[in-house]
Amino acid sequence: MKSFKNDKNFLKYMFKIKNSNEKNNKRNKNKKAQYSVEYLMVTGLTFLILIPALFLFYQFSNSQSVEIEQNQILRLGSRMTIYAQEAYTQGLDTKLTLQEQFPSILKNITFYNYPDGNGGEFVFHLYPRYFPDEDISIGFYSPYNVSIDAENIIWGPGLRNIIFKTLEDSNGLLYVNVSIE
Repeated sequence: MKSFKNDKNFLKYMFKIKNSNEKNNKRNKNKKAQYSVEYLMVTGLTFLILIPALFLFYQFSNSQSVEIEQNQILRLGSRMTIYAQEAYTQGLDTKLTLQEQFPSILKNITFYNYPDGNGGEFVFHLYPRYFPDEDISIGFYSPYNVSIDAENIIWGPGLRNIIFKTLEDSNGLLYVNVSIE
């Protein structure tokens, strides 16, 4: 412990300690303020980078989902045409099952037989995403006559079984009956 010869020296010593403590407090306050400003700057910069990145990711994923659904429709139409052809060429009483994922944009499927009796088209009716007033349909040609049992189908996305059966009509002509479960 320090000894003092008189009160004057004691007061000088105490005054120095008090002044140095005040200076340290001011420095600490300045450092705390600097840390706060740096934190706000880093947080702001993070948001400036993060928000546009999230927006771009959302736009990209949305365009990818539309593209995926379109490709699902194309794949479904192609495979249904192939299975109808395969069932027809295998002959009477053939039964083939195709398991496919239906996309959410699919409204329903119909088959339009050509009047001359030489095949027809699978027609996929789609929900329009961006133009709600338009009717969007995609057709896939099949050289064989087809009928679709689509009366009691609840249309919507999901995994479905599509059954192709080769039957004979009253005139003795073969056709492919398609049912969706």
